[in-house]
Amino acid sequence: MILVRNLLQQLNGNKLLFFSLTLSLFVSCASIFVNTNNNTKHEETTNDFEVNSKKQEAQEPILFLDKVIHAPVQRDEKIKVAILLPFNIGKSAAYSSIRETVLEYYEGFELALEELSKEGSEIEVEVFDTKSDSSEVAFILTKPFLKNCNIIVGPIFDHEISQVENFCSVYNIQYVNPLRNYIKKTRTSIPVFNPIAADSNKHYFAALKLIELYPKHQFILVNDNTTQGFAARKGYQKAFSDANISLKYMSPDELKTSLISNVETTVIAPVTSELNVRKVLNAGAGKKETQILGLEEWFDFPIIPFDLWNKNNLLFFNNYQLETENPEKIQFEQNYHNKYNTNAGKYAYIGYDQARFFIGALCTFGLESYSYIQNKNFPMIHNNFNFKNMGNNVFENSSVNLLKLVDFELVKIK
Repeated sequence: MILVRNLLQQLNGNKLLFFSLTLSLFVSCASIFVNTNNNTKHEETTNDFEVNSKKQEAQEPILFLDKVIHAPVQRDEKIKVAILLPFNIGKSAAYSSIRETVLEYYEGFELALEELSKEGSEIEVEVFDTKSDSSEVAFILTKPFLKNCNIIVGPIFDHEISQVENFCSVYNIQYVNPLRNYIKKTRTSIPVFNPIAADSNKHYFAALKLIELYPKHQFILVNDNTTQGFAARKGYQKAFSDANISLKYMSPDELKTSLISNVETTVIAPVTSELNVRKVLNAGAGKKETQILGLEEWFDFPIIPFDLWNKNNLLFFNNYQLETENPEKIQFEQNYHNKYNTNAGKYAYIGYDQARFFIGALCTFGLESYSYIQNKNFPMIHNNFNFKNMGNNVFENSSVNLLKLVDFELVKIK
């Protein structure tokens, strides 16, 4: 059962107007109270991110997102969540794009919370409008609830995130940076989660996936010596070096005379100029054994002929891709439409997946949840989650969607 003092009711009709009125009333202290259906009393626990070695806890196989994980028996405790997002209620139309994005994200997040409550979790959530203003964030951080919460989601701007990170480091609170990558500033043990990896790391993780999927291929990295491709090249170089696999380097001009027929080859081409893209595509055209990993930006070159796309085995990767026949996606779309009377957009899927994962993990494993969810692959709707500790308890999602262009449609490669 959900006892609602909710800043978001089902939004339909004049969605933004209704949302403005509701949030203006409740944004400074809005709460969603998610209660279990049993009568168990729940004791508050202090935030402690070190596994207590003195306390021998029984372990059992626990099912989390269809994966069995051996962990301590679940403790009964209420999970407290603070959401800090720039809803920008009452601000000018210049903020409408940000407002729409975070509203959509929150709707997906809220839907996941309701599902968790039906599964027996007890969650208390307070939602705050940061108004894209660091002084507002500073004011929010004075609220008593924040000191006692277990996890903070948002905000999304660097100067505001640093304020929240410092706050989390004092009160030992987990932090999720929901919509962009953030480099941790403090040298504390608090977990900081980046569902979106840094640019160079995204290419690093993509390379590791290529190596796993194509162990017999030779790999060629196209180097056009541009600053735009530096982060990508750096990520690929590190991945192949770590895997102790040879990586050949060629310029776009050298590629045409170097590709050998009947040799399985993956050409990695982080090039951004249309001229170099054409050179790479021309070099690989018609060679069935050759596949080319390109960039999403390539789709911004409208004058590249379609037949040139068609003659290549093209690969791409991204952090957001939906599969049409995914039953979880279909169910989410139905639930979202029933609740909000509109169709789900990109950020609704992201908010839903993040709430199911981070809040679900806390409900399942308690305050040491990060110890049990790292280095494991969890299929989600828009992208898999596989968080790796990149040092200093900064956890980045190492999973990328590797896609193949089939009849001009991007299809996920498992």
